[in-house]
Amino acid sequence: PGFVSKDEFNALARGSRALIFPSLFEGFGMPVVEAMDCGIPVLCANCTSLPEIAGDAALYFDPRKPDDICRAIEELEADPRLGQVLTARGAARAKLFSDRHAWAQAYWKVFREAFGSGDVAK
Repeated sequence: PGFVSKDEFNALARGSRALIFPSLFEGFGMPVVEAMDCGIPVLCANCTSLPEIAGDAALYFDPRKPDDICRAIEELEADPRLGQVLTARGAARAKLFSDRHAWAQAYWKVFREAFGSGDVAK
């Protein structure tokens, strides 16, 4: 649908059974954090930054193997408790990424260290 407001996103998320995220290149994994924060079970690629971001709150698959993606979907559908477990773990994981100010400060510190001062224009 393109860009959606936060309210529209939340409505779409509430109607979702799960986030299935077969990314082959991911710098951070913000869709995974957003899904966990909305109470959606996450099935995602077992590569890039995704295992570090999702931790034990996701069901992983090899994104290059369609059969493995199907296996993960079937596993979620076959076990209603699994969805509940992933949702609960996801809520806890999402809290780790909820303080945007702290993240901005951490990035600023990295930039200052990389450039040797607080002035990134140098």
